[in-house]
Amino acid sequence: MKFITEQNLRDLYKQKPFTTYELPDGSRLTPGGRQFLLDRGIDLYDMDKPKPEPVPPKEEPAPAAEEAAPEAPPKEETPFVTVIRGSHSPARGGGKEKFSLVLRTIEMDFLLAMDQVSDHDICLLQQMTNMYRQLELIGAAAKEGSAIPELYCKACSGISSENHSQCLGDCFAISDFYMQMANRHVIFTLGKLRSELEELAYDTAEYLAEDAQKQNVADALYQIVNGLSQLICTAVGGKECLRNG
Repeated sequence: MKFITEQNLRDLYKQKPFTTYELPDGSRLTPGGRQFLLDRGIDLYDMDKPKPEPVPPKEEPAPAAEEAAPEAPPKEETPFVTVIRGSHSPARGGGKEKFSLVLRTIEMDFLLAMDQVSDHDICLLQQMTNMYRQLELIGAAAKEGSAIPELYCKACSGISSENHSQCLGDCFAISDFYMQMANRHVIFTLGKLRSELEELAYDTAEYLAEDAQKQNVADALYQIVNGLSQLICTAVGGKECLRNG
């Protein structure tokens, strides 16, 4: 007599999973083998016992015919707009209105930053105040097409009055390295303002229709962006322009 062990069943199950098991003639299951089948809910058929006959499905009477309900009128699809946080793409109300909303948010960030430095750095506060007033002039120019006076630029080896209206990129990367500095909050706040303004300057062409107005506004925004780069450089203690370092 051959005994079918748990290991025999495991090997068989690995080759091809099964839901029923028919014990071969002249064979018996070990207790472990029987438990293996029970644990997996596998039906065991003994050759000495007849297999259970399948139970035919119970026939249910067909439901009585019902009057067809009137079809509901098709629903009108409601148009929707997907808003992606952080995107400055023009929304409803036109490009100028959206530009004004984004600019106003940045102005509020400037006010919060100015309040942060007001108690311990009067020089920095004055420079940021000049930039804030420049933002107000940019907002008026975007609405009314008025002229924007050029922001004063204190030249360094990388930024001068000749290129401070251009997109010059970051002078250096701001990272968690500066967490160790006592004035890290100032560095990170100035970096955030710079990134917000750089993104707005990049998207100006999407907001404003007239080419001359686009260029004037973008130039004025980049003047502030590059001015913030200089303030960040000063905040980290740079004596020389890190753009060329």
